Order: sequence, then C-alpha cells, then structure tokens
Amino acid sequence: MGIDVSNMAGTVTGGLYLSDGALVLTWARTFDDASPLTRAFPWLGQVRIKCQTQDADGFPLPDEHQALNKVLDVAEAALDPQSVVIMGRISTRGLRTFYFYVADPAGFFRAVRGSLCRFSDYETQVECQEDSAWLFYYEKIAPLDNYNVQRSRTEALLETLQSQGDDLKESRDIDHTAYFPTDESRNQFSKWATERGFTVRFAGEKMSGSYWYSKQLSYWINVVRCEIPDWKFLRGTMYDLAFAAAKFSGHFDGSACFPHRA
Repeated sequence: MGIDVSNMAGTVTGGLYLSDGALVLTWARTFDDASPLTRAFPWLGQVRIKCQTQDADGFPLPDEHQALNKVLDVAEAALDPQSVVIMGRISTRGLRTFYFYVADPAGFFRAVRGSLCRFSDYETQVECQEDSAWLFYYEKIAPLDNYNVQRSRTEALLETLQSQGDDLKESRDIDHTAYFPTDESRNQFSKWATERGFTVRFAGEKMSGSYWYSKQLSYWINVVRCEIPDWKFLRGTMYDLAFAAAKFSGHFDGSACFPHRA
C-alpha cells in the first residue's frame, strides 16, 4: 500500500452515550489526517457478533467481554496489516461490532471467515461495503474526540452548578453553539435541530474567537432546548449535537446554562 498506518499521528478514543434510547459503548481509532488512507482503503468491513450474555444495559458481561476481544485478536493476526486499518468496536443492544477499512474485500472476507471458525458457538455476520469517502469514519468515529472534550467541559460546568446549590433536578433552557463553513450547512443543522425540539436563538457570521473553527467556520448558530442537565443529557443530547454538527461539516462548540436554586 505504501502507507505505514502504525506511524500515522492519531489517538485512541472512546465514549459512552445514548442513541435511539440504547446505551452505546465505543472504542475507536482516530487520525489527525485520515485523507491519505481513503484511496488506499476504500472499503468498510464489519464483523458483528451476538453476545451470549449481557447486562441490563445491553453490554456483554466481563468474562464474555474478554472472550469477544479475542475474536479481534485472532482476526487481526489473520489479516494482512498492509491491506486493512483496524478502526475499533461498538457495543450496543447485545451486539459487538468490529470495524475495519479494507483495501482488498475478497482477502478480508477470506481471512475473517477463516478466523471465525474458531468461534463457531457465536452468531456472526461479516459485511464489506464501499465507503471511499470514509463517511462512516467522518460521521461516526472522528467526532468522538470533540464530543469527549465538550463532555468534559460540561461535566465541569455541572460541578460548578452543584457548588452553587443547584441539585440538577430542575429543567431549564440549555443553549448550544456550533460553527459551519457555509450558510447552507448551518441551515441543514438548523433544520435537524428544530425537528428535534430545539429553537434557534441566534445565528450570525464571523464571530470573533481564537479557536481554529471560529476562524475557518464563519457561520455560527446558537440553539436552545429546555431539559434537565443530568447524565442523560451528557450522554444523549450532547452526543447528538456533536455528531450532527460533524455530519453537516461543522464543529460543536459546547453547551451552557444558568444555575437553578431551590
């Protein structure tokens, strides 16, 4: 392939969030610049395994968690490191799915199916589909870094609210800001947000700021929705906003609200 993926700058990240009412646990690999990989690895491979045991949240129990990780180890050993990029895994609703970007679909199927013979007691499914634009990566994996940053900031905000006597049990308006490269992409995000009960409070262009996105993404928007700033908000609403902003080529800039005192 001519690309040594192991030396490419990036991070391993993860998240626990809510999606369509279900808890999702993610471990994923992100790159500072994934563009050199898109031509070399244009296929998205998936290995989906049905868990035999699961807890109340739909995650495998600890013993099976380790067993499922062995599936990835065996598959990785069978795959040609020059023809595949291991992206990570997602666990939800009693399923664990491993994701790869692949140069040779036939070789991927052959290697993975061969390795899965050692795990015949599991229900498995292997898929491979073209994704030359790496849409899955840019929409489902790459935004995790920003989501985790914003979640940490909001956790600090909630701690501050509690220090001021807020028990975080009362709903209140919580506003959220995002930046976009064009008016059209901002309007797409606005439509997405209003369909989910958010109200557009402000919108404008070229807001001053020192962050890269406030300089490169000139179109900003502030939306608001009334809800309780609790764990569900951190894992659900913030995740949805961060990934929706990324879907429309934007950057989610975080959330804010005022304290509520009894």
